[in-house]
Amino acid sequence: MSIKPEKNKSISDFLFFFGFVTLSVVVFISIVTLNNECIFLRNEIYHLENIRATHLNRVKVLSGNIKNLSRQDRIEEIAFNNFQLHSPSPESLIVYIGDVE
Repeated sequence: MSIKPEKNKSISDFLFFFGFVTLSVVVFISIVTLNNECIFLRNEIYHLENIRATHLNRVKVLSGNIKNLSRQDRIEEIAFNNFQLHSPSPESLIVYIGDVE
């Protein structure tokens, strides 16, 4: 006595197997895609952090240049060399408050 499988049972088994394989492939592709996207974003973050560090260093250098160029002794030297201007010596100032006798 051989048991003959039912026709509907074999079709339902085929559809279940096909659906399971399709779902497995879709999940696998989604995981690989998300992993690649995470790696790309991590590299993009590192790249942008390097650009930010470069810009911060440039700002620090330019800020140092501004402080160097705006020093009083440098301004006095340029004024003397280009325009023969001298900085006056400070004068003493006495302020009297109240009645002077």
